[in-house]
Amino acid sequence: MSDLIPIDAPSLQPLQQSFDYDQLESELKAVFLNVFESMIRDRERNLNLYGMPHLGDDDLIQRALKNAGLSIIRRDATRQSFLLKAALARNPRRGMIFLRAYLQSAWPNVWMCEPLWHPIATADNYPNELTPLGTKTLAQNAGSVITAVYDPESQDGIPTVYRTDWQGQQQLYTTPRTNSLKQSRNLANAAWVQNVGGFWTSAASTTIPAPDGGSANVTKFTATATPNGLFARQTGLALPAGQRTTSVFVFVPLGQNVSSVTFSSDYDDTDTGGSQTVATIGAWVRVSSTAVLSAARSQVDFNIRTDGATPQSGFYFYASCAQEEPGSVPTSQIATGASAVTAPPDYTMDANGLATFAAGDAPPSALTHFRTGRVRVTLPVTTDNGLGLLEIAKAFRSTLAPRLLLELRLSTVFENIGNTGGLALANGATAVMPFMAIGTLS
Repeated sequence: MSDLIPIDAPSLQPLQQSFDYDQLESELKAVFLNVFESMIRDRERNLNLYGMPHLGDDDLIQRALKNAGLSIIRRDATRQSFLLKAALARNPRRGMIFLRAYLQSAWPNVWMCEPLWHPIATADNYPNELTPLGTKTLAQNAGSVITAVYDPESQDGIPTVYRTDWQGQQQLYTTPRTNSLKQSRNLANAAWVQNVGGFWTSAASTTIPAPDGGSANVTKFTATATPNGLFARQTGLALPAGQRTTSVFVFVPLGQNVSSVTFSSDYDDTDTGGSQTVATIGAWVRVSSTAVLSAARSQVDFNIRTDGATPQSGFYFYASCAQEEPGSVPTSQIATGASAVTAPPDYTMDANGLATFAAGDAPPSALTHFRTGRVRVTLPVTTDNGLGLLEIAKAFRSTLAPRLLLELRLSTVFENIGNTGGLALANGATAVMPFMAIGTLS
């Protein structure tokens, strides 16, 4: 609407410019033009827009909305026009799309619409386990939480699964993962090239606890009088071409007169990854770098910069739990010893959508759901003093499937009872369509 260029109404120029036979004909033309402009013009403009009523005035839009079977929500013309265009549109997913369009045009940015799903594994218990897509906690143990995050647009109900532990939030996978580094939790081991170029000294340290709480070793790296960004290197790898990611946990102590520390890596001094700034100084932080290998590589270097430059002599930090793996996302840390390790899938899922976790820190959980015919709408009814319940129920009856159960979750209490009483409205809505109010009315 705001992008349309206003165009003046036709001025009946052909009639005005036509030949006048005499004074009488001239006066008749003047009378007709005056009557037309004063009594017919507005109706002619509306009639001209019957084929595209969303461009008309409030009266035309409201008449078209009523003809489309919608309850009229008296808002501004722009919102009503948008709602009318949505109502007249036709596509296979019109129901949910229109439902959201209706809510946004009537109650902009204060509503929530959630299709409800039910676990396939417990389908016999329907509808007692209805749930909206979102985040579900599957298990919570000491130091570990397993969650499933559902995409609101998902049609198959399969979520992304995460574990939150000492590493932060890490995605879990149904495919094996490999850490190609040796001695991944002990960077002071001989598998790591020590004192690279004489730039750093490195030694095992017990000054601070390891990031995992104790099982990993901590290595202290200190810049020498001839510092360089390269602080650790591992050779003898067999890394195929493609996207690869290195990561390591670093701890930069406070009080070293540096404002930023960045981490990066490269392969065989040829393929260089991006850099990541350490977000927090004085705590363990996992930093990563992704590179695209143009050919097979056998070496990976770890680098660090302070304030964008080579660290000064005496600068020191701690490192632990390194990983090198395919892809662009660092996954859960895999402990390795004398050789690389391929970890089994984090979890498996059977045909019924029941997930079994390899680590044993979560019980078998239903991950796959089927989409039901129920939709939950969360609406702060105080915006209309309760009248929104009646409007929304009347509108949905004509636009959504008769089998739909609409759940209105009252997120706030009534500010007053409205013209006909808040409770009376809620009860009356049940006569319009299946209805359930979840919450407290006061």
